[in-house]
Amino acid sequence: HRKLFDRDPRLPVFTDKVRVKREIALLLGADWINPLIWEGATAADLPFDTLPAGYVLKANHGANMNLIVRPGRPVDRAAVKRLAAHWLDTDFGHLHREWAYTQIPRRLLVEPLLGDGKPLVDYKFYVFGGKVGFIDVKLGRGEGERETSAIMDSAWQRLPFRYGPHPAHPADPLPPVSLSCMVSAAEQLGGMFPFVRVDLYDVNGRPYFGELTFYPSAGLSRFVPAQFDAVFGGMIPASAFSHAPARVSRRKAAS
Repeated sequence: HRKLFDRDPRLPVFTDKVRVKREIALLLGADWINPLIWEGATAADLPFDTLPAGYVLKANHGANMNLIVRPGRPVDRAAVKRLAAHWLDTDFGHLHREWAYTQIPRRLLVEPLLGDGKPLVDYKFYVFGGKVGFIDVKLGRGEGERETSAIMDSAWQRLPFRYGPHPAHPADPLPPVSLSCMVSAAEQLGGMFPFVRVDLYDVNGRPYFGELTFYPSAGLSRFVPAQFDAVFGGMIPASAFSHAPARVSRRKAAS
């Protein structure tokens, strides 16, 4: 429904990985933001000589457009430039008809590598009508590791379903130190929209904002068991669907 009908002008702003930092700094505070080291419009301008030993290179207009450079690892500058140029040439929003991405001026950005350089646990808060429905905890996102998922509620109780392609983590993960702050922030941001996924990190007890996602998995991931789709769909306010066009019969449309 969102992909077909929702043209809220805020969606591109909060989807853009550059512009969203300014918005979140105003809403939550600057201490939630992983600051920009650099941003630019072309791969040729990447300032390799002035970048720190560890950093993350991203494109602002799509998903899975990121490269983690860890301290002590050699960097093939030509290969990185080719990859970044490919991102900029990709019209990500048209791949799965995700309108907000099509409205973003394409740019590159570089952020500091959070923590000690080891892979971070990714906490994805699925917020429906301003209320956290569930938290998808992504573990094992390091190089050569198998990614797993643990679905928790806001009180950190394991929920009996899977969402998406990753296998269930065999044990309940420990809650992040900043869980209560993260839930509060996710619900503050989520209260602005009928539905949004809020991605957050906990680094040594300090919460950090990752991104907002309005089309998780392009709307294609499934709940197992399937009945949980209706459970969480029922949490979306009915007003979210008020702007859908009226149905038109095939006979009338043909005439």
